Amino acid sequence: MRVAVAGCCHGELDKIYETLALAERRGPGPIDLLLCCGDFQAVRNEADLRCMAVPPKYRHMQTFYRYYSGEKKAPVLTIFIGGNHEASNHLQELPYGGWVAPNIYYLGLAGVVKYRGVRIGGISGIFKSHDYRKGHFECPPYNPATIRSIYHVRNIEVYKLKQLKQPMDIFLSHDWPRKIYHYGNKQQLLKTKSFFRQEVENNTLGSPAASELLEHLKPTYWFSAHLHVKFAALMQHQAKDKGQTAKATKFLALDKCLPHRDFLQVIEIEHDPSAPEYLEYDIEWLTVLRATDDLINVTERLWNMPENNGLHTRWDYSATEEAMNKVLEILNHDLKVPCNFSITAACYDPSRPQTQMQLVHRINPQTTEFCAQLGITDMNVRLQKAKEEHHLCGEFEEQDDMESNDSGEDRSEYNTDTSALSSINPDEIMLDEEEEDEDSIKYSIYILRHGGRIPGSTCLAAAQDKPCTLLLTRNLGSFLSLFLYVIQQDIRTTLLRLPVGPRELRLGTSRGPLCPSNFLVPRRCIRYRNLRIFWGRQEERNSSKSPGIVGAGQERDGDMLKELQHSLLVILLLVCVFFYQLNVKSRCLFSCLPPQKSQQDLETLLGHGRGIVFIETSERMEPTPLVSCAVESAAKIYPGQPVAFFMKGLYDTTRLPSNATYPGFSLLSAIDNVFFFPLDMKRLFEDTPLLSWYTRINASVESNWLHVSSDASRLAIIWKYGGIYMDTDVISIRPIREENFLAAQSSRYSSNGVFGFLPHHPFLWECMENFVEHYNSEIWGNQGPGLMTRMLRLWCKLGDFQEVSDLRCLNLSFLHPQRFYPISYPEWRRYYEVWDRDLSFNDSYALHLWNYMNKEGRTVVRGSNTLVENLCRKHCPRTYRDLIQGPEASGTGTLGPGNK
Repeated sequence: MRVAVAGCCHGELDKIYETLALAERRGPGPIDLLLCCGDFQAVRNEADLRCMAVPPKYRHMQTFYRYYSGEKKAPVLTIFIGGNHEASNHLQELPYGGWVAPNIYYLGLAGVVKYRGVRIGGISGIFKSHDYRKGHFECPPYNPATIRSIYHVRNIEVYKLKQLKQPMDIFLSHDWPRKIYHYGNKQQLLKTKSFFRQEVENNTLGSPAASELLEHLKPTYWFSAHLHVKFAALMQHQAKDKGQTAKATKFLALDKCLPHRDFLQVIEIEHDPSAPEYLEYDIEWLTVLRATDDLINVTERLWNMPENNGLHTRWDYSATEEAMNKVLEILNHDLKVPCNFSITAACYDPSRPQTQMQLVHRINPQTTEFCAQLGITDMNVRLQKAKEEHHLCGEFEEQDDMESNDSGEDRSEYNTDTSALSSINPDEIMLDEEEEDEDSIKYSIYILRHGGRIPGSTCLAAAQDKPCTLLLTRNLGSFLSLFLYVIQQDIRTTLLRLPVGPRELRLGTSRGPLCPSNFLVPRRCIRYRNLRIFWGRQEERNSSKSPGIVGAGQERDGDMLKELQHSLLVILLLVCVFFYQLNVKSRCLFSCLPPQKSQQDLETLLGHGRGIVFIETSERMEPTPLVSCAVESAAKIYPGQPVAFFMKGLYDTTRLPSNATYPGFSLLSAIDNVFFFPLDMKRLFEDTPLLSWYTRINASVESNWLHVSSDASRLAIIWKYGGIYMDTDVISIRPIREENFLAAQSSRYSSNGVFGFLPHHPFLWECMENFVEHYNSEIWGNQGPGLMTRMLRLWCKLGDFQEVSDLRCLNLSFLHPQRFYPISYPEWRRYYEVWDRDLSFNDSYALHLWNYMNKEGRTVVRGSNTLVENLCRKHCPRTYRDLIQGPEASGTGTLGPGNK
């Protein structure tokens, strides 16, 4: 059986399934099963997005909702566990597992199933010591504490799994078993992730609970994710009795789903050919669930699991033969997992966003049916009852749990040092999971000690009556303006800078155990590796005895301020030189792009895969009326999406000639969602197959270079950033709902004038490879529509169009010619003829005007009542008003030579 294993999915289902399709085409056979190791992100709607414990910039709808609604179906049976970035309210509906979409199965908080005789188990979430012994008390609406604690592993799930005695073939966990790194290439791991070194050396990296399960279950395979790095290990277990063969576990951790990252592995696993080819319940696991039903805790109360210590009447809940037979009788000897998926929440509709959708604690009918059949209580029913009686759900009960956990009074099953583990409790502010996806980012901490508050500062601890402020930033530049304010106010100030990584900072408040007892309230302190820094009001008698107190060394203040003032003078001088160059020498003070446009980052703007892209590969800077109409119509049809215009002649987005010289450029730059970017091909082609071709080609001897370079650029941009590409003679008339599509010129041929894909789609990668391998610029269209047609035929076996319906292949759509080419290229002059009102474009998304065929130089003329004039009047009113002229002085409508 061929099994594919994925690391952190992060909602990228389409990309994962596309990669599977590519792996299948390369052989040796179809993939039977996909296993996902957490951060699946089964987001159905906007309410689910709000239940994900990630910063707002990472909250994207992605593509799961299409599988949930039935618009798409997973091409292979998919089994997954939860991680620490999930739509927690959705998964909470299925604590014992269930279908989140057709053919996509969630294992639950912990679970075991069988497929083709292969036993697959898993546990969701990550380990945090302070929540480990609590019950599952969280439910929507979550607060800042419960939105994180809900995905923390609890002792009840570990206890249930430890009751299993039968062999385990595959086990899934999100975080790694602690100490597993000693059984693989540890040096290579630390070379890739150097900031793991301290935790590896202290044996604090990973989950002690998962480590205990590894020792108990001894599965043949163990798959994990979470740390965003591929790592393999082989752990040899000790045989229980002499003469027994010692078992070994093959461990594999995978990266997150990004291009050129090791996020997917296909392996061959032995299976039972006589076993059913459908998903089955595991009888031993069902028996354990039934036996341990009374142990379920839905409160925040801490407790340990039963053990043989004289305090409990029962501590062994393993499945006996008699108990398993009873469960089999209850199920009528039918262990098949029923395909009883049902939609329990509204599905996301891109055309009707609902940002204020209410959060509801739902009871899932799958869970109700499962519990009724097995004779156990639905955990969510217990939780709702507890909420009504005690108001527990969604409310944070402040207590001294963290402090008691660190003392010897409140015993845990794990006698381990968890000080290096980042954790959340009401006494801490931390930089842990908020930025854990940005492993390579280093932070700088700037601490100001002053007597007042800095207006507008991003302070973690600041108030008019508190003598200290902490500022968190990634660079000194963003900090200087705030610090300059302090100097101007003549406030006594001390500056301290600490370079730290995202896992190395811990902040405590007045109740936290990190602050010394001689500090009075309010107080704050930082724990940085083995260094502690405290600041706040301190008792006078101890002020000289506390090394590490910010501001205690007053003799250093003068030197530090002098050094900083010198630095500020240098920076001020550089700023003056910059403005001199900007305003005097370039004379572009009143012709520069608006600040909000020039400061947009390309990756931030287009990285979500929703941009509309235009390209100009010639040096011309002024868009013609037809080009302006194409860009304006796209901005009008897609008001919430960025429209990016890449121009070869634009070398600097901050310096442009006067607006009078470029009225079309001025018009487009005034539109809120239109952005201009330089077309730097060498930089664009980096990390693509096109770079080798570009570096060896001699553009000066290429007869069709402007067209060929445009063909290459559009492939690279859409592959890197995703979105929709359009030629600059395409007028948009209604939004395109498809994500991965090609536009048909006819039933047999594809165009490349309009196409759209999600970022890093393998179809585009193969197009770029074919572009280089079969490059021939002498054949017109060979690198453009010819390339798309060749690759489409390699990917798909498509028939003829039936009426006005599109063709589907894998997750690729081949759109009917009516969508963009209702007027074929031999009839292009019809656009410049008097408008025939019977001509309908009801089935079209946009209209391609075939401007390359316009060798006669026909233009858009005001008052001519041509089809193109009416299109401009309706779909690009600004361009029509400002740029399109009458017959006595008509503006040219032709395009630059770099576009078709």
